[in-house]
Amino acid sequence: VPTSGIVVPGTEDKRHGFIVSASGRQSLVQVAVTANAGVGKAIKGAVNTVVNNNIVSASARESGAGGKHKSGVASSDDDASHPASRGDIVISAQGITDLKVFTEALQGGSDTQADGAVSVVVFGQTVTALLKGNNKATGTVLVNAVTDNTILNQSASLSGGKNGAAGDIGVLVYKDRTYAELIGNADAADVSVLALSDNTLINAASGIGVSGQSGGSGVAIVTYLLSETMALIGDGTNRYKVNATNDITVQALSSETITADIAGIAGSAITSVAGAVNVLVNGLTVIANIASS
Repeated sequence: VPTSGIVVPGTEDKRHGFIVSASGRQSLVQVAVTANAGVGKAIKGAVNTVVNNNIVSASARESGAGGKHKSGVASSDDDASHPASRGDIVISAQGITDLKVFTEALQGGSDTQADGAVSVVVFGQTVTALLKGNNKATGTVLVNAVTDNTILNQSASLSGGKNGAAGDIGVLVYKDRTYAELIGNADAADVSVLALSDNTLINAASGIGVSGQSGGSGVAIVTYLLSETMALIGDGTNRYKVNATNDITVQALSSETITADIAGIAGSAITSVAGAVNVLVNGLTVIANIASS
């Protein structure tokens, strides 16, 4: 790998040649807080909703000239008087998100107090790197798609009084697609197709109800993850030819860390009721494939 050149997002490499790169980065913090204290009856709540959808795409497709992409290759491949310098063909797409959502509801008083927190996060992301046509390079043909996301959804409610009730609902829905595809011909020293998904999801909720007479709390969270990571050479329909002097590498790597924490606490001198429901739905698809030509 050259020590000088263009730094390609999604890798730490520096490359020379034909490079198509798309990189999307975002950092978002959203906070909703409600608080109240008084001597009478009170009912308060906080609602926090985030809907986020990202698309990051890098591609080089077929053209009217036969879809030829060359790097480090002379205009005439047979012309020895014009030797080819090292050149790469790189298609790289990268999506990075750091999303934090906090929802807090606090209630206190001498009489009946009730509060609740509702936090809903819906996140979707598609990252694709696609190379088609006829591709020739003296260096590396690299198709690279990377997803790296951290999503935190945290909610809490606290209620205290003569009678205290606290409720919490946390919903986190996460979907991502990470595709790296070489659908065409490639001739190079090395050919590499990489799809990498590395994500961390945290969904946490707590409800605390304390009082002198009766205290109650109810907490429920739902965490849903659907992730697809695919690295493909060929689509099983069109004919293709891939040649490499050294290595042909196809990798699909997925690392998903999910934390779903819940706590429902009730305390009183007479009657206390607490409940907690935690639902986790998880689906992963990871495929590395070289289709028949």
